[in-house]
Amino acid sequence: MADSAIIPVFDEIYEATYGKALAYVTRKCGNAEDIADILQEIYAEVFIVLTRKGPDYLLNSEAFVLRVAKMKIYRHYSLAEKLKATVPMFIRNRDGEEVNVTDLERTEPSIEDQWINHLLIEDVARMITSKPSEVQKAFYLFYYLEMTIPQIASELAIKESTAKSRIYRTLKEIRLRYGRDGDT
Repeated sequence: MADSAIIPVFDEIYEATYGKALAYVTRKCGNAEDIADILQEIYAEVFIVLTRKGPDYLLNSEAFVLRVAKMKIYRHYSLAEKLKATVPMFIRNRDGEEVNVTDLERTEPSIEDQWINHLLIEDVARMITSKPSEVQKAFYLFYYLEMTIPQIASELAIKESTAKSRIYRTLKEIRLRYGRDGDT
């Protein structure tokens, strides 16, 4: 059981460093779906260190958290597959209705389909990562961490209209380039 003196110290470190840790992880992550998991791992490690070494162990909590973040990102991606991003893919059924491919009955896709999907995912991921980091951050925070526009604006210290335009311009470009329903 954790020492009662550690919890307030941990809470203080968490509050003081979360914004910078989130920004760092968002910037460095190859896959936005991993951001929440990596942040959880970072703060679990910080808590473990505080429990083992005591509340006075950390002289510079921000530097320590960012060092742990760097280590966790490195470990995560050295073990994980290369960048993969999830892109909702729609097709038209025989009645002309849009159907999300993930809603269809699962069947074993052909090797050709698997390869095409792999290439599409890699291409979309490359397109997103080629964007300026400010655009990437807003896009990832909105679609992968499911943050609201006001939360993103606050987190990135930008206007809500700026956050909104970064997100929706990127989405529009993806739709134009790849076609919303697979028609391109």
